[in-house]
Amino acid sequence: MIIERPLRGKVDVQAFEGGLWVTYIANATGVSIRRGGSRDGLGVKTDVGLCSFTLKNTQDPLAGGTFVPGQAVRVVGLLGPLFTGRLVDIASAYPLDKQNGQSRAMVTVTVADAVRVHASTPRYGVTIAAGFETFESRINRLAGSAQAPVQVPTVGAPREVYSF
Repeated sequence: MIIERPLRGKVDVQAFEGGLWVTYIANATGVSIRRGGSRDGLGVKTDVGLCSFTLKNTQDPLAGGTFVPGQAVRVVGLLGPLFTGRLVDIASAYPLDKQNGQSRAMVTVTVADAVRVHASTPRYGVTIAAGFETFESRINRLAGSAQAPVQVPTVGAPREVYSF
């Protein structure tokens, strides 16, 4: 059984504007987050995470909206961020309210996580002099051409599988 409950007070949609996180949950009519991966042979393929939300009568790009592509956006829950990413699409619709004969702006915003930046970075073959490379050296090499910050592992650091 699916139970829908209001998220006001539990989830917040925020955009980074002028050095501050500005909240938009009061104007949101819905929030959707999709992320994950899939099996790709023996490995796991990471998919780009997408968050979309619809705002009523605010941030309309045709009426002075301030959202721009690449702007930082996040969805925050009670325990911290649920989704962080960059704005990739803004679409407006103007449905007619038949009761009062007025139309309202319904702005759908789509945000993609950092996987999008890394997935769109072109990678070409490379020849390794030693014939093989360690995980740490491969990540360090790939991070050199990354378009977003990457925290690379230290080469030669002891590996800890788990700890108590």
